[in-house]
Amino acid sequence: MKPPYTSALAWSVLVAVLALYLAVTIEHLGVLPPIFVDEPWIAGPAVKLISEGVFGSDLYTGYYNSEHHYVWYPPVSQLLEAISFQILGVGLAPMRLPAAIAGAVLIVGVFLVGWRFGGPATAAVAATLLVLLRLGTGGEQTGILLLDFARYARPDVMAAAFGMLAFWLFLLAERRSNGALHFATGLVIGLSTMSHLYGVFWLVVLQIALLWRHGWIALARVPMYAVTAGCVLVCAPWLYVIRAYWPDYVGQTLVAVDRFRLLDPQFYVQNLVHEIDRFRFLDWRADSGVPYLLRPGAWLVVAALPTAGVLLARASTRRTANDTAILLIALVGQVLLFALLIKAKFRFYTIATWPLAVVAISWLGVRLWRPQRHSSWIRPLLVVAVALVVAEGSLQIQRRRATAAHITPYAEFEQRLEPLLMPGGIVLGAMQNWLGIPFVPYRSWFLPHFLSDERFHHQPIPFRTALERISPDIVFLDNYTGVHMVGADGGAFAHRHPEFEAFMRDRDARLVGVVEDSTYGRIEVYWLEGRHRAAADSARGLTRP
Repeated sequence: MKPPYTSALAWSVLVAVLALYLAVTIEHLGVLPPIFVDEPWIAGPAVKLISEGVFGSDLYTGYYNSEHHYVWYPPVSQLLEAISFQILGVGLAPMRLPAAIAGAVLIVGVFLVGWRFGGPATAAVAATLLVLLRLGTGGEQTGILLLDFARYARPDVMAAAFGMLAFWLFLLAERRSNGALHFATGLVIGLSTMSHLYGVFWLVVLQIALLWRHGWIALARVPMYAVTAGCVLVCAPWLYVIRAYWPDYVGQTLVAVDRFRLLDPQFYVQNLVHEIDRFRFLDWRADSGVPYLLRPGAWLVVAALPTAGVLLARASTRRTANDTAILLIALVGQVLLFALLIKAKFRFYTIATWPLAVVAISWLGVRLWRPQRHSSWIRPLLVVAVALVVAEGSLQIQRRRATAAHITPYAEFEQRLEPLLMPGGIVLGAMQNWLGIPFVPYRSWFLPHFLSDERFHHQPIPFRTALERISPDIVFLDNYTGVHMVGADGGAFAHRHPEFEAFMRDRDARLVGVVEDSTYGRIEVYWLEGRHRAAADSARGLTRP
């Protein structure tokens, strides 16, 4: 039994770590990082839900009924964003707040799992490393995965938080042989899955853990089916919605259909070959000219994680005597499932497995700290390693605070766009510029691309026809639009798509203003005034100055 003061100290560390995390995450949440393209894409249904009571996205009006039912993406993150918008108003910081709160939940989950595997010391170290261990390069961010990814309005941190809570519940259920806790485990896995589809990997790895621990007889026992039933129960409403709108679901998911070629053997081979691409952003060897020897967090992981894996495997030889194998199964299983099944090698997905790695590293550190023959030099080395990690992480946090002073707040930038809008007009522009004017009719530049590309639509139409179907009154052109959507290859506004140029000429497009910013670049705002607009203007009661 651990001394009471040890447990009290561990809880004190958790409180301090949570306070630090919330302070540095909430600060400048609406400023840094500059808005990322995925964030408004995901938030579209949340805004329409609070304004019209419809779970749809006007950004993709006309694309397989997306404006009426947005069914290709699990709904938990959008529902939480809708609650945040309803309470705080629509904006960049409220949009990011649910992910930031999920980060705090993830810290608690790591703490609880660490306690289960190694006691209060492991729990305290794991929570600290999760918030202060710098693994990647900084740039505008810190290189500390949780502090960076929790500042994006994406579901990755939510899925990880629910996943770690499910893992803790599973360990508790196994310890108490409690079927109700196994069922609760499945419910939380369902929430992870409804945050992001890869949350279902937790169901797979925990079923493998049951088989390892109990043998094939696990297939005839309650826990296996209780966990599965809980997950299915949470996912069932969304599966029902998908079934009800199946043709639209199939159409909307064409955007990502190449990520699910599960019957193609080459799919798995290519995924494995390119898995390294997911981690290239870490670049632990150097950062802005800083020698790699000054990256203690990265070197700690390189040295400690493989060692922890070997020791966990050795400690797992006694099948029912300890739970260390379950941690190893969860970590290795998650890594392999991501490598095999996830084609999109997005950096954000690393947060799903990183908390397990942090627990394993902390378990190793506490194990090495225990009195043994080499304690005279191991303990000072561990103290120095942790001190360097804390110092490096703290320095990166201060650097990010300094960087934020040079970033234009998103709301301030959008205020400069609003006077250039035509009252009642439909805007066609990049998604990044929508959130500041969320209740203006707005269409993403991805929309004509999706409507006209045979990869993304079963019955594609010409690009010009897609533009006419959208029938915008206002067009935003920026560097992102120029490079990715209308064929620019030499600069922000050069060599645009010829059909787009013809459309703009036919509509007598008139440049009414330019907004330039050091953070968000240059945006040209055009009003479309041509004779072809008269009928549409009359139908909408739109009066032009």
